[in-house]
Amino acid sequence: MRAGTAALVKKDILANYAGQFWSALMNVAFVPVYVAQLGFESFGLVGVLATLQASFVLLDFGMTPLLGRETARYLSGSHTAFSIRSLLRSVEGVMALLAAFVMALIYGASNWIANHWLGATSFPPSSIAFLLTLMGAIIATRLFEVLYRSALMGLHRQVSLNAGVILTSTLRGLGCVGVLLLISPTIYAYLIWQLLCSVFAVLLFSIMTYRGLPPSGHRIIFSVAAIKNVWRFAVGMTGISVTAVLMTQTDKIILSKILSMSDFGLYSLAVMVAGIPQMLASPVLQALQPRLTAQHAAADELAFANSFHTGAQIVSAILGSASIVLIIFSGDILTAWFHGQTVIHDTATLVSILAAGNLLSGLLMMPYLSQVAYGWTSLTFRWNIVAVTMQVLLLVYMTPRYGALGAAWVWLALNAAGFAFVAAVMFRRIFASERRAWLLTDIVRPLLAALCVAAVAKWLVPDAMSLYVRIAFLAAVSGIVLIAAAAASPTILTLLRHYQARLRFAAR
Repeated sequence: MRAGTAALVKKDILANYAGQFWSALMNVAFVPVYVAQLGFESFGLVGVLATLQASFVLLDFGMTPLLGRETARYLSGSHTAFSIRSLLRSVEGVMALLAAFVMALIYGASNWIANHWLGATSFPPSSIAFLLTLMGAIIATRLFEVLYRSALMGLHRQVSLNAGVILTSTLRGLGCVGVLLLISPTIYAYLIWQLLCSVFAVLLFSIMTYRGLPPSGHRIIFSVAAIKNVWRFAVGMTGISVTAVLMTQTDKIILSKILSMSDFGLYSLAVMVAGIPQMLASPVLQALQPRLTAQHAAADELAFANSFHTGAQIVSAILGSASIVLIIFSGDILTAWFHGQTVIHDTATLVSILAAGNLLSGLLMMPYLSQVAYGWTSLTFRWNIVAVTMQVLLLVYMTPRYGALGAAWVWLALNAAGFAFVAAVMFRRIFASERRAWLLTDIVRPLLAALCVAAVAKWLVPDAMSLYVRIAFLAAVSGIVLIAAAAASPTILTLLRHYQARLRFAAR
């Protein structure tokens, strides 16, 4: 990377890590408190909220990725202040219609879902319908929150963005614990608090977005022309989003029908734990996405390739090491986290299988970001159609027979197939000369190093450990595995040596 680009990306990555780390901490650290206060049945409803939220937030007609891409292009000179503000206002209009539709749809379907879809629960259907209505309001506000956050990432306002993320995630996590412990330990209180936090987040991030754009000198109104100028990309991203929702949420939709709400709560817990490594890697992706878009717009292919390999190796080292530790030590991690609660044996195998599938999915993120930067959306869309079709057929066969475990194996198998197919097709069209380096240097070397170290650690792990010794052991193993993966990544080593030399020079 060039010096200025490297410094900017470094700052963005550090800011993203601060925000993502704190957000992840607030999301997962208090899960034992939620389970203890709400019970697994109510926690299953939290899983329903997560499923609905993940589904509808992605089904945004491509507006969120579109706005992030176009604000990044604005920084490279592809937009004027007036055109980017017109696009923002127009996207807001589309999002307002979508939010109203989502709320009306969930409200209209709430009674049917409560009576005919969700698994066994002790809540009366009228209470479930009310809770679903609250969920609809939360999702509608989240649509706008994610939209503004995408715009801020494109504008490289990631330091201020992550300051806002830290604030809002603290309110959502720590504030919710206070509500449950001090006011009301019920799912009603949980959802109402989440709604209030979402409204606050929308107000905060919208103000930050508009302050990040220069004044245009003209009155900004909704413009159909502004949408038409970029509609092809939006349509492509919509197709990807729809199929991605189906691929990532179909298992949860089917299981919410087949399993009791308590068992679905266990599966939701496994999904949450298995997703932690992806949270650790996402700050790198968030920082590099606008950079890749700008570099492609400027036709700087050398810088684009350097950014691609740097990002791929960092993701492999961070995501790979965390995933491998989670896969191998899932039982130990759950024992330390849920000390004294009976969730370990039912959940550890699920976590390992789901984490393996998430690892394969995460390794494709740098190739995916490259496709988005090129404006190429058809490959991921077409694969997702095939994958969703296969997934539905497999889930219909597997889940009635093997329950949540069968759904987890389906997830792993589909991501393994997707990794092989998408990579093979992409590198035939773009980056053909980089395929070998991506596969062997960016992926195999760091993952193999991490796997070897983690396997040795598993062999050495004592049979019996106290809680604090187990936590210290897992922390040490995680750090050593990460170091091994980083040491096997040439670009990471080069960056570390560069910063080490700068520190030595500054100390003289």
